[in-house]
This record gives sequence, C-alpha cells and structure tokens, in this order.
Amino acid sequence: MITAILREADFFKHFTQDELESLSKIAVLRRFQSDQVIFSENQKADEFFVLHKGSVNLIFSSKKIIKVGPLQIFGDWAIVNNTVRLATAVAKENTEVIAIDGVQLKNNDFLPAQIALKISLQIAGSLVERLLSQSQISSQILIDKGESDKTEFKSTLRKNLFTGKKDPMMENAILKTIAAFLNSKGGVLFIGVDDNGQAIGISNDEFDNQDKFLQHLFHIITDRMGKSAIEDIHPVIVKINDFLVVRIDIEPSSEPVFVKDQNNSENFYVRNGVSTVAYNLRDAINYIKLRF
Repeated sequence: MITAILREADFFKHFTQDELESLSKIAVLRRFQSDQVIFSENQKADEFFVLHKGSVNLIFSSKKIIKVGPLQIFGDWAIVNNTVRLATAVAKENTEVIAIDGVQLKNNDFLPAQIALKISLQIAGSLVERLLSQSQISSQILIDKGESDKTEFKSTLRKNLFTGKKDPMMENAILKTIAAFLNSKGGVLFIGVDDNGQAIGISNDEFDNQDKFLQHLFHIITDRMGKSAIEDIHPVIVKINDFLVVRIDIEPSSEPVFVKDQNNSENFYVRNGVSTVAYNLRDAINYIKLRF
C-alpha cells in the first residue's frame, strides 16, 4: 500500500519500483484527527512526510501559514539540513500521511546510498522551486508598492520603446541606478516593468534567450563599473503576471562605485528618494568620506 501511495506523488515520479519498495521499508502510514499536531516548531526532526489524504497547515512563528495538499511532501528541509523543525504542522481534518524515517534514510544498513542521494537531490530541487515562488510573491509586493528610495522600475535594458531601436541611453540609465543603489543603502531594480508598475516583460530587448540577457547585463556592469561591483549584484528572472522580468537585488557596496561613460569619464551616483542623482567631484568626495 505504501509503495502505491508513493508512486502517485510527483516527488517520486523518477523513482523505480524497486527503489520505492526499498523506501517503503522505512516508511509507515499514520493517521491524525482534525487539529492534531503532527510535529511542532523547534522539535527534533527525524522524519519527513507525504500527505496521502486530508490537509495540513504549516504554521511558522511569524504566523505565516503554508497549506499542504494531497501527495505533497513536508517536513523535508529539516531532515536534509539536520536542524530542528521551523514550523508546526497541524492536520486540518482527518488526515493520513506516510512518515519516512530520516535517520534510517541516512543509514546504508537500511537503505542503499543511491536512493538516499536521489531523495536528497529531489528535496533540494523542491526547495529551489519554493524559493523561486517566494521570490515571485515578494517581487509582486514590491512592484505593487511602487518606486521608492530602494525600488526602481525600468522598461528595458537596451531598447528605446519610443524609437524601437537599441539605445545606449537605456543601458546608461540601468547602470546609473545600480551604481546609486551600490553607493547608498542598496535596493531592488526591476527590468521589464514600466513606470506605472505594469509588468511588460523583457522580450522587447530581443535577446535570443534569458541567458543571453543576463550575460549582456553582466558584461556592461563589469565593463563600465568594474569586476568588483558584480559581487554585490544578484539578478534573477521571475514571472510577474505571465511576463518574465529581471529582478536585481543590490547590496550596499563596501567601496565607492563609479560608472564610465562613452568618453571613459567616471561618474558617481547616489540614491536620493526615488531619484538617481549625479554628484560633482566635490560632493562625491564629501559623500565618500561619510559613507565609506
């Protein structure tokens, strides 16, 4: 019975029948009544679970709630990382789960090492998907709040939407904003979002693929701002309202960052409210003395 239940879960779709049968030897079926606690926050983690029937809420100390549906796994993060539970799991109705022994999972006497590795890799992949989902949610929240001293929108990386042509001024605007965030308190830059906070996507820039977009972004940053600048810049592509946009998280730099213009002159920018401001030499020196 346990093997058949595991077979239905997407998490185990790449596992062979023999692997599932081996895994079922360290798994048991457990039943919980409505509102019964399955595990508690800060409790030692020695199992992870597959929800068979019913529903489960994961409740964090921040009161954030994540709902778990049938055939989803939960309680897995703590197993892989050997930490205590980060949430409390509560059955919201009469519920059945498959509990998989995390201790025996790591013991070659109970389970072949290749199966344990396969599970660990699958859990890691699932965690990445969750983080991406959280990035989408947080990005939508930031965009909905509009531009601020730490958030800015740019429609494109290199194309002028009015002329329909590539325009160096578009790239300049991107670099100025990134430098201003680096020289100030950091921030988030969205590319593919217009001034009104509407996601329009990055397809207007007409790159062959997402990798080409990011490669070009990295190239102009290192070419115009120096290789060290890239260490504090973290771009990721997220989906907002069915459009792919680039979110760039920018940390405050530990040293002044300048942007080279077409004449190889270096310019210094800071963030002032919702604006990016160019400082003259005197103001830049005074600012650098205070900030760095």
